[in-house]
Amino acid sequence: MRTIKFRGKSIDGELPNGEELYGNFVYGNLLLHKNGVYRILVPIDGGFENYKVAPHTIGQFTGLHDKNGNEIYEGDILRWYENNLLYVVTFESGMFYASIKECNEGMIGGFPLHRLTEYDYGKCEIVGNIHDNPELLKGGDE
Repeated sequence: MRTIKFRGKSIDGELPNGEELYGNFVYGNLLLHKNGVYRILVPIDGGFENYKVAPHTIGQFTGLHDKNGNEIYEGDILRWYENNLLYVVTFESGMFYASIKECNEGMIGGFPLHRLTEYDYGKCEIVGNIHDNPELLKGGDE
């Protein structure tokens, strides 16, 4: 069975235990309220809490993991060790895609994401994401 979950950067203040939450990713089910506010429903202490998230930071879990076992989400930046290039995880043409153009000057294209995760000789690793690491994108803040 496929796991469907999302992440987004919280625009709420803190968790019930007082831990700072604003600007950090929260993980869970995506909710869209009638008023257009996006929230992530997070399981906490046997119940659930929901947190407002910035819409441009929402990404879906791809169902795949990097070489370290970390879950890969839309918006993650991966290094593929077969060619040592960076790729951004996107959703295009009905599939999760590893796009090369966002991080590599003068290059276009990419691969279906599973290509970077399923072969032992070419495993990938998450090195950041487009929200926290814009310096990894070509033309990003350096």
